Amino acid sequence: MPAAVHCERRKCTGAEAVRSLAGTNCLHPFALTRAVLDIPPGGQPTPPRSAGSCDRGRGIEAVPSALVLCNQEGISTQVIHCLRLAGIPVHAAGAPEAHFMRWSRYLRSFHRLEARVERLSPDELSAQLLRIVRENNIGVVLGSDYEACRAVASIAPTLPVPVFPTSPPHGIEAYHDKAGFMELARRCGAPIADYVVLPSEHGLDHTELSRRFGRVYVVKPTREGNGNGVTFIDDANTLTQHIIENDSYDFAPLIVMPFIQGRDVGVSIYAENGRVLASVCQQREADSITFFDYPPLVEAASAVVSAGGYTGVAHIDARLGPDGSISLLECNARFWSTVFATALAGINFVQIGLSSLFADKIPCATPPDIAGRSLTPPNRLLARWVGWRGRSLPTTSDSLRWMRIVIGDPLPWILGDLRYRRRRLRDLRYGTRMFGGKATLSGSQSEQGSSLLCMLRSRHRTL
Repeated sequence: MPAAVHCERRKCTGAEAVRSLAGTNCLHPFALTRAVLDIPPGGQPTPPRSAGSCDRGRGIEAVPSALVLCNQEGISTQVIHCLRLAGIPVHAAGAPEAHFMRWSRYLRSFHRLEARVERLSPDELSAQLLRIVRENNIGVVLGSDYEACRAVASIAPTLPVPVFPTSPPHGIEAYHDKAGFMELARRCGAPIADYVVLPSEHGLDHTELSRRFGRVYVVKPTREGNGNGVTFIDDANTLTQHIIENDSYDFAPLIVMPFIQGRDVGVSIYAENGRVLASVCQQREADSITFFDYPPLVEAASAVVSAGGYTGVAHIDARLGPDGSISLLECNARFWSTVFATALAGINFVQIGLSSLFADKIPCATPPDIAGRSLTPPNRLLARWVGWRGRSLPTTSDSLRWMRIVIGDPLPWILGDLRYRRRRLRDLRYGTRMFGGKATLSGSQSEQGSSLLCMLRSRHRTL
């Protein structure tokens, strides 16, 4: 099978999982041990209920309902769409800021939490989710964004139903943290660029950094996502103005690395106990997401995943140099913003993970080879149509299918994008900048959103 689409399925016995988990970062749904989860003495993890016992008698018979924990609306919408694509009934629980998702016609129910996930203690979150699980006969719980995935992993032993296969909280943190990920990559010999980790912006010295990394280098917070605080530095004034003397730049610690010539690429993976079971490479081409075959990228990602015994889904960003060399950059230890595009192309990572829990109820067929397939997100597609004054543009059937799904559930799409753009405007006030003044890291932004601003910009350019 081509490296662009790699998928294996296997059964893992409880004894095998315990042996493989000992001393690793991994939490597997078939083996929740005291050593991994720090379960108090005398406590036992609750065994998962069968898929049939979780069915509400609606939708596909015997398929368990899923509860999605939402904190970041864009990624949550992607995961909900992936579940629907697999024929799984969906419920959602979210922070007050995501309350607009209650208007989604794709949800059986929406439950508003008392606060954002990271502001709730494990006991508070567990109590709220436990009530939702029992009232709605939920069969499986999964997080979507980083905070939600970490929270689900932390309360997994307290829930009476299984959670989506995941590493424990400290395992997720190790991969989410850019410095931790780079250290894992360095130890296993995966290709990475030179880097240095500093405790705060006060340790930044342009003369020393430019001597080490060259005239152009990049400063990034180690624990932020969505491009927050990622700053392109090409002179001392930029470093001083945007970071050192910028009171709003309060990120710490920081990682500094050279700007690498080439283009942004990424590899999406699903792994169990450090073994990659499914993977696909992707890149941005103009307004589209294109999948391609590149074994060196899959091999590099697999090495890092194996080094930490990672379990779950992740999207690893990298740079592909003009000479074909790969440099790993960071890991999104969660679902990513193009996961639904990947599902439409033929590889549904949500379904692949759930088939480990419900193999008899949620089958996972061998994924097709999607190398060369391309999709254009709905907001970009609408912007192109408006910008071209209504003239038809070449697109794919998958792109049009994506458009129809979004149009069928417009309110979460529009309101979620407006919230996202408001956050980006706030970041601009902070004075932080992305590569070249714009976000270019693959998989780092939500592509599911309102095209209103894009259409206005496109129309302005044509006037």
